[in-house]
Amino acid sequence: VEHILNDDIFIYGSLSEGFKSGGINFSDGKAFEPEHVLSYEFGAKTSWLDRALTLNSAIFYYDYKDLQVSAFEGSINSSPRVRILNAAEASINGLEVELSFVPNATWDVSGSLTYLDTEYDKFITGRSSAGAVVTEVDASGNQLNHSPELSTHIAFGFHHPLAQGTVNYLLSAYWQDKEYFTAFNDDITSHDSYTLVDMRIAYEHHNGAFEVALFGHNLTGEEYSNTSQDFALTGVTLN
Repeated sequence: VEHILNDDIFIYGSLSEGFKSGGINFSDGKAFEPEHVLSYEFGAKTSWLDRALTLNSAIFYYDYKDLQVSAFEGSINSSPRVRILNAAEASINGLEVELSFVPNATWDVSGSLTYLDTEYDKFITGRSSAGAVVTEVDASGNQLNHSPELSTHIAFGFHHPLAQGTVNYLLSAYWQDKEYFTAFNDDITSHDSYTLVDMRIAYEHHNGAFEVALFGHNLTGEEYSNTSQDFALTGVTLN
């Protein structure tokens, strides 16, 4: 559903359903079920100050059935292995805000903020412990994998003409809250909040014939990981 209030304000709402195909785990030959999600979203796209300022926002809710989750486990009669399991139910409530301010051709600012409230509503799983015994664990109420509660991004751009082209400077920063990498929400398989700072300087020919750029990622040398797995049977945590 969409509605244009005026030239500067557009609101919308949507209801959609999606799925991810099931499959078979190569580690043990056992099948996992398709994942289904029902999503609700309501948002607005707005512009202000003669369209120099753009502000977009959205709230959303995702209702998952048979969410596919990767897990490491073993048993007394089998080798440790990574399997894809199905969580019975999970949900995500969220808010996203995006902003862009371009007052002139010389500089601009953009940014975004995302809030997520995620939860395994119902998920009985197993984890391996000493002796390769799989212990039943109720992960219901835990936060979903790879779902930091808060994350934000901001970027500053500066542009000026030079010879037959334009020099563009872009300085950006990204911050995110603590993130868990498994359904157990253990500190050993998580990462505390961190910040990344990037910069890019480019010269672009006025007709787009070529561009030369110099860029740097993670200029502050922040140490961080994108994933972690607790290989409980071996006593090793891999980041």
